[in-house]
Amino acid sequence: MSLYRLYAAPTASLDSVASLDVREKGTIESIAFSGHVNAAASLAGEVELSFGSTGTFTTNDTTQTLGTAAVSSPGAGLAGFSHVITGLAIPIEPGERIYLHWLTSAAPTASKMYCHIYVADSLTARQGRARR
Repeated sequence: MSLYRLYAAPTASLDSVASLDVREKGTIESIAFSGHVNAAASLAGEVELSFGSTGTFTTNDTTQTLGTAAVSSPGAGLAGFSHVITGLAIPIEPGERIYLHWLTSAAPTASKMYCHIYVADSLTARQGRARR
């Protein structure tokens, strides 16, 4: 099992707030989103994990999106979010790039978001893999 982690602290809507390159062949089994936003007023936001370099928040039938999570704050203050997607079987290859995108209705005064990607390594990768 490998763990990939993306982190971002955006204060506006942005494509590709974070990205990473896949190191080993494997299969994504689950994705966990978490974080918080500190808003001066009400806010609605979405975070998206994707193979695409731009977000597809308003696109139907996209094949590049891996998962999304939403956060909302009814007024000024701190709002947290946590969302886990399990039961996945998405193959990934070395060199593929995975992106994190952020869309918001208003600019937060501060934010932190994390995305953890849990990957089952291929048998070949597990046999020759040293702990990093």
